Amino acid sequence: MLRSLAFALFAASIGLTPAVAATTAPTLLFNNRHVRARPAVTVNGRVIAALVDGKRLLVPLRAMFEAMGAQVRYDAVRRRIDVRKPGSSIVLWVGKKLARINGQERILRSPPLLRDGRVLVPIRIVSETMGAYVQWVPGRRIAVVRFVPPTPLPAPTASPAPAAAPTAAPVPTVNSTPFPLPAATPRPESYMMLDYFLKPKVYNEFSPGNSANANLWSFRTGEEFRAFQLHLAVDETIDTWIYPHNCNGVGDPQCMVTTIGGNGSAYVPAFQALDRSTETHLGIKIAEPRIYLAAGYMVRTTRYGYPPMLGLGYGLMKLPDLDRPFSLYASIFYYPQVKGGNGLYDLGYHVTSYRAGFTYALGKSPLFVDGGYVGDSGTNAFNAPSGFTHSGAFLGLGLKI
Repeated sequence: MLRSLAFALFAASIGLTPAVAATTAPTLLFNNRHVRARPAVTVNGRVIAALVDGKRLLVPLRAMFEAMGAQVRYDAVRRRIDVRKPGSSIVLWVGKKLARINGQERILRSPPLLRDGRVLVPIRIVSETMGAYVQWVPGRRIAVVRFVPPTPLPAPTASPAPAAAPTAAPVPTVNSTPFPLPAATPRPESYMMLDYFLKPKVYNEFSPGNSANANLWSFRTGEEFRAFQLHLAVDETIDTWIYPHNCNGVGDPQCMVTTIGGNGSAYVPAFQALDRSTETHLGIKIAEPRIYLAAGYMVRTTRYGYPPMLGLGYGLMKLPDLDRPFSLYASIFYYPQVKGGNGLYDLGYHVTSYRAGFTYALGKSPLFVDGGYVGDSGTNAFNAPSGFTHSGAFLGLGLKI
């Protein structure tokens, strides 16, 4: 529900019209013959010869490797692929970037994937592990793969004279231009974080810089996904600030609080104030790694009688890279008008919020440490008694989902 609500908000704010881009599979030639998956698998009414998935070019594993004289076995339970031929062996796993080539482990730029029951692998695996030559013809969208099996050594003869060294078969001339393989796109991630603020400061009409107490916390959740051929992300953050309004009785200047509209002041006894800010962001990826241009929706509530305030905004966010042991993230958003009313008066602020942090994975578990610095500031849009700021460091735990 959060994703659909946030997406509708984002589409309305930037004028996005859903559209699905049609893609045409490129042609795959192996030694001048078309190669297709067996039995035929169709995508959008076309038989797979080569498939573009995002920015990767994938080829049918069984059809390609068997054409090079290799034996292919697939274990559906362990999602493991074994490819063997004289002099070499390859072990792959669907969805994993780990490969074992001739007994040595390697990390692939992108993993094999399963499409309609057939295993497809990045074409780089063919060129690097089977000794094949790969040529890309961009104007015609043709991928050419050429494989020349090694010439076997001649059988030894009974003649004592040394046999002449065998002549290797000529290697076909290919275009030396590297195959245009794009950089691997990070897999979509989702996460939750729970953080505690470390003695932050609050400035507003109730607090001249009081330190908040230990009950201060922040909750954040986010998810990356694809829709309408776009890379999108939704992110929601709830920041709660609890701090004291100090007052030692009548005559104490700290007890006097500026009233709504800023035209006077009133006596307010001591109490524990609470400010809560909830932000929902929906972004479209504009760069790697995980940088999004986003629309925002803010809801601000208090525990001292002000009406709830709502507003739309915009900003940038860099999401954490939880596929790495250590990563950085940040966001900054501006809300031109966050406002509300209760029938007696209207109240509005111009609000800027920001956050910068890091994540550190706890071994191979889905847990990670999360820390950084967060804050916001508001200035008068109309009838505000004063501006406000909240800021401070935070530390907590996160869960990669």
